[in-house]
Amino acid sequence: HEFASEKILVFYEHWKKQRLRETFTFEESEDFFLFCLRNLKSQCIKQVYVVIDGKLVGFAWGIAYKSGNWIGLHLKVDYSIKGLSRFLHQERAKLFADLDLFTLGTGAHEKGIDSYKQELGPVIEKKYYYVLTGNIPKN
Repeated sequence: HEFASEKILVFYEHWKKQRLRETFTFEESEDFFLFCLRNLKSQCIKQVYVVIDGKLVGFAWGIAYKSGNWIGLHLKVDYSIKGLSRFLHQERAKLFADLDLFTLGTGAHEKGIDSYKQELGPVIEKKYYYVLTGNIPKN
């Protein structure tokens, strides 16, 4: 439930290279990821990591929210390991077993992520919109 920040960053760079493209929310997400990494302890972020043969292959972070529910902050996996993201969702949920609901946020307009989140069987969906200012990455 803890891991060295330097090794998390090495894995994060590997995770980024697996992605086919950056979405319009990627820069925002990366800034938030780095904030969470720097503040894992001070923000009481619960963590779960998977290591295979001494190598980090995935992790999931979450945090309890003042509403009495919890939020899934980040989940990153080595895409070559089938079923790992589902396993990490389950293991992270165990850390918050005493809370009723959680949120995962957007699928960032990526069909795979959107369909994966639908397969998890959400009990509530809330629509929201982004207002983009400045430069928008070309995909």
